[in-house]
Amino acid sequence: MSRGYRDEDDDQEDEEGVSLGIVEVIHETDRAILCRGKGLAKPDPFGTEGADVDEQWIPKSQFGYGNAVHTVGDKGELVISQWLADQREKNR
Repeated sequence: MSRGYRDEDDDQEDEEGVSLGIVEVIHETDRAILCRGKGLAKPDPFGTEGADVDEQWIPKSQFGYGNAVHTVGDKGELVISQWLADQREKNR
């Protein structure tokens, strides 16, 4: 049964991922998880001094090899694809 993300058993070629640190999954849809954690902190897009965003939606299709969180309540290392990491950097 497909859970909407790549398992280690998938035939797809595994891609090196980028760790965003330890997170907790606080919400989930069929296609994404909402994570909370310090590894997700990025500058506030509105420029509020001292404010950081520490929650972020992560598409399940962009989980990297070794990702340890998949569903609400999971706590562990969030690993995303290199492509998504590159997109995050462009938007900083």
